[in-house]
Amino acid sequence: MPPSPTGWHPLCAHDPLPGDPGALRTEAAHLRTVAERLQEQAEALRLIGDDDVLRGRYADSLREHTHDLAARLATAATRYARVHRELAAWAGALQHLRSAAARLLAESRAAGEPELAALRARLSRLTEEYEEEAAHHARLVRTAVDDALTDSLYDDFALPAAAFVSRVLASGSLDDLVDALGWTATLAGLGAVFFPALGPLALGTGLSVGALHLAQAGAGACSWFDVVLDVAALKFARDGVRAARAVEALQDSARTTAAGLAAGVAEARAGNATSGARRAAARRARRRGGGVSGTGRRAARARRLRLEERVRRAGLRAGEEIHAAPLPELTRRERGLALGDVEMGRRAKDVRDLSARHPDHEELRAGAAEARRRLREMRGSWAGSTVLDLGDKGGNVVSGGAYGETKDRMRTGGG
Repeated sequence: MPPSPTGWHPLCAHDPLPGDPGALRTEAAHLRTVAERLQEQAEALRLIGDDDVLRGRYADSLREHTHDLAARLATAATRYARVHRELAAWAGALQHLRSAAARLLAESRAAGEPELAALRARLSRLTEEYEEEAAHHARLVRTAVDDALTDSLYDDFALPAAAFVSRVLASGSLDDLVDALGWTATLAGLGAVFFPALGPLALGTGLSVGALHLAQAGAGACSWFDVVLDVAALKFARDGVRAARAVEALQDSARTTAAGLAAGVAEARAGNATSGARRAAARRARRRGGGVSGTGRRAARARRLRLEERVRRAGLRAGEEIHAAPLPELTRRERGLALGDVEMGRRAKDVRDLSARHPDHEELRAGAAEARRRLREMRGSWAGSTVLDLGDKGGNVVSGGAYGETKDRMRTGGG
């Protein structure tokens, strides 16, 4: 495989598809070797267990334990072999995706500004495929290690530990904790409609409630319907966090694009202003004789280089000014439309202002439209999560208790 790119400009700021297919293949090969060794030892133990030469009171017990150990080693060998196959498959998929991304990077470096938007859209689709493939292979690896292999610690303590966990899951104290976390998630979700900075808090507490509800439902201490509601609310919350981050990314991308445009304009303006002086210096640096000494030619070359550096620095300053400019302030109407989230509203307005400054630039125009869509999505996600949660908390009041009875019928073991 060709070496991975060390920089991803101008396609994106960082490696969009992290991972090392070579390292994955090395680890997969190691797992295959371990699986083969374990299988060899299991076969050797079976041969020992099948040997009828042994005599005495210990012989039957030895054979029994030998066969048991052989079975455990064979199970472990199967686990390592399965994980080896899944890692090798993921390495192949990752190499294919990274090669496609490298080709897009090469195209972007040879493309003009109008083509970059299409190339970045292709990279976005490739990133989504990467995430889907990674999740798929992660599930397969988890499935591969989900076998009957246990160890002596489990054998000695599984039943007492399970009984203790069941008591904890069914305790009133845990119910109180889950209720408190649930209200925290609800209030944070409601606040995130107006202040999306609260989104991570809403998502984190929602995850905690979901995990505890899942454990309680498995032990019959709460309804599986609570788990279903948690999953739906978490999806809303996750979408809200993603939308907020997307607005930030769109604003960063818009500033980078606008900085490049400003740098080009500034360089052209400075180049026009110094074109006569640079041509004169270039002619003097090339002249032989005519009263121009070697020292004069060297001075002319130095002057031409200084003028060219001035043009380059003009472009750099213009780009830096765009990056360093403060976010625009919001009008009263814009603050109302932002529902109180001043920071996100200013970022979205920055994208719109940059697009308005360059109305013919397709990428900036598309970024402004996407920022508006993401803001609506962010508000809708937090509103949906909060409405779902409040509806669950008020369901009993509205239905006169029928809602709670229906949920109770969806417990493990009925009831």
